Amino acid sequence: MSHVSVMDMEVNDLESLEKACNENPDLEFVRNQRTHKWFGQWMDDYDDADAAYRKFDPKTFGTCEHAIRVKGDGTAYEVGVRAHPTKKGAYSLLWDFYGDHGRRLKKAIGPDGKKLL
Repeated sequence: MSHVSVMDMEVNDLESLEKACNENPDLEFVRNQRTHKWFGQWMDDYDDADAAYRKFDPKTFGTCEHAIRVKGDGTAYEVGVRAHPTKKGAYSLLWDFYGDHGRRLKKAIGPDGKKLL
């Protein structure tokens, strides 16, 4: 199952996001990583207000410009840092929070990605 959502935050300063990740002992910002870990297949089973398909084509899930990963956890899902669909120069953060892989990511980034602020 996949539950890909868009975090309720807009990133306008990539360097600040990278700094926030690097200051968190559980996270690592990876520049130019073009894919991020998630379930791997869109199951069309999540439709809350933050569901990523409302802004992004599900065929592009798993792709990104940069990624945020959990340090030392090679199987946790990752956050995809994607160009905002309508605002030039801004980024959106997509992630799959489902299952154990997603819970480990959620623990590292905090509820709604609050540890990324």
